Amino acid sequence: MTRSEQKRLAIINAAREEFIQYGFIAANMDRVCSSAEVSKRTLYRHFESKEVLFESVLTIIQESIEELASYPFDPEISAYEQLKAISRKEVDILYHSYGIPLTRVILIEFLRQPDMAHTIISKLYNAKALSAWFAGGLEAGKLSNMRSEER
Repeated sequence: MTRSEQKRLAIINAAREEFIQYGFIAANMDRVCSSAEVSKRTLYRHFESKEVLFESVLTIIQESIEELASYPFDPEISAYEQLKAISRKEVDILYHSYGIPLTRVILIEFLRQPDMAHTIISKLYNAKALSAWFAGGLEAGKLSNMRSEER
């Protein structure tokens, strides 16, 4: 990892803790710099704004979640049971990846700033694993495509 990449990661980790402790609005870029041991110039070279930094924190977490999420369709188990198991796994992943404090910050900011929420959700959350599960169910003939049935 290059020195620049190390600094970027230190900034993201410091920002994550700052957002957890103070929330998005009260998060202070000077404290992030101090905690990451970088100058403000370095911080803004990597992240042009607090919003971009917040999105980067969520992106790193989401990428780690995507590595954990895989839901192969099992034709031997009912779709209901599989969806229950997927729901439990998603909650478990969110809890362990984001934790309650950061989840609280995210929810508050998404409610306070719906435009930011829409932007971040459209960029980050595309549910590839769940889409693959549905595709597997369709392919196995255990699910039906309601869109094509409506036509």
